[in-house]
Amino acid sequence: MFGVPSNLESIDMSLTPSAGSVQVNIEDWNNTGNYYKNWREESASHDISVLHEIGGLLPNKPYKVKVDGSTLITTESDTNGNLSFSYNGGYSSKNFEIFLATPPIILINGQNPASIYQGQIYNDAGATASDDVDGDISANIIINNQVNTNITGSYPVIYSVSDSAGNQGSATRTVNVLSRGGGSGGGSSNNSCTQITYSEWTKCNNGLKSRTVVSRLPASCNLNVEQQLSLSQSCENIPETPETSPIDNETDNIQNVLALANKNFTKINKKLINNLRGNIVLQVEENGEAWYLNPRDEKKYYLSRPSEAFLMMRALSVGVSNADLWKIPVGLIKDLLVLDTDSDKDGLSDRMEKGLFTNLNQADSDKDGFTDYLEIDTGNNPLGKGKIKIDQKIIDKLKGKILLQTENNGEAWYLNPLDQKRYYLGRPAEAFAIMQHLSIGISNKDLNQIPIGPELK
Repeated sequence: MFGVPSNLESIDMSLTPSAGSVQVNIEDWNNTGNYYKNWREESASHDISVLHEIGGLLPNKPYKVKVDGSTLITTESDTNGNLSFSYNGGYSSKNFEIFLATPPIILINGQNPASIYQGQIYNDAGATASDDVDGDISANIIINNQVNTNITGSYPVIYSVSDSAGNQGSATRTVNVLSRGGGSGGGSSNNSCTQITYSEWTKCNNGLKSRTVVSRLPASCNLNVEQQLSLSQSCENIPETPETSPIDNETDNIQNVLALANKNFTKINKKLINNLRGNIVLQVEENGEAWYLNPRDEKKYYLSRPSEAFLMMRALSVGVSNADLWKIPVGLIKDLLVLDTDSDKDGLSDRMEKGLFTNLNQADSDKDGFTDYLEIDTGNNPLGKGKIKIDQKIIDKLKGKILLQTENNGEAWYLNPLDQKRYYLGRPAEAFAIMQHLSIGISNKDLNQIPIGPELK
């Protein structure tokens, strides 16, 4: 027998007790929205088993069945939106609930893994959380930050969240605390700059302007990450093409940096080079100059202004097939300088989508309910079902290299050795900003033990 309030939707439920009868009172029954169902069962027969057949659910979805607030079973509905379960835990009066059991999705902001130097302040970029029923539940995220910047090593930052149905989601960021040169010099790890005076901004070139450090306190202090990133900035009005007028001062500065690097070179440190090959390193004891340590010849190349750095990266690139490239996960840096058009507003530039073979006019190429950006960011295939199949052998062979998509339109990618993901290098200013964003600090003493590469024509 059923007791059903008149304002509820149609009830699709069948109960088959092993003996006696069961009285059912429906409290809540939703065949749309959150599909939540709540009812009470009463029976004079205590030790019976009751087969439940429940309809009005989403097809092929996980559901959680609770009895008096405790989970009885988590099961999946069939293709018609039905599920069945049995209860034999003793009767008199019992409350039953059915929830969607899909856990919330947590997306980590910023880099993962992230890398900082010993003694630097770690400011976590946080995360966002969404639920298919509750929507945005980012405010409910609990963060367990275990990073100790005083001791080198890898540390987890664990994000966890629960939705209103009690489904739990979690995600972990790995933070690598790196030694400043492994004890080979570079100053105290706690010698951070407390005061910085910058030069005026240079003219806009390829969408970026830059500046140098005029003075710092203490005099021999190291720039922190925020101070390093403050050395360059995107221009308000980004030109479509590079400026053609010569910038004599910039050229002189580049030549001075290269001359000083040649003069200060001491000796080759093979162990250091092996540890850093393929990385972009930033001179934290100078003005934040960036260098790329080419894994092919194990020499450093100066990333000066965007246009020259872009040409250098392409000159040092290696060709890769589409088949091999697809086996390498894609890295995304949210809200970092994006110059290209994004026709479908999914967070991926049109040029990048051409390299990924996704539909640049459709935010969800495979129409599975998840945007291309979200699927790529979570390691899923934006063109079909399941995860992207990763080939670790290909990653190990190519990590740290600039990869050129020779079978397509010549798209360039940087395979970051730290997180082993490939990052799309769009226009010069965008590529330059990405390379700087992925850089790690290096002391002058260590940099001077890496030979400088030949000038590229």
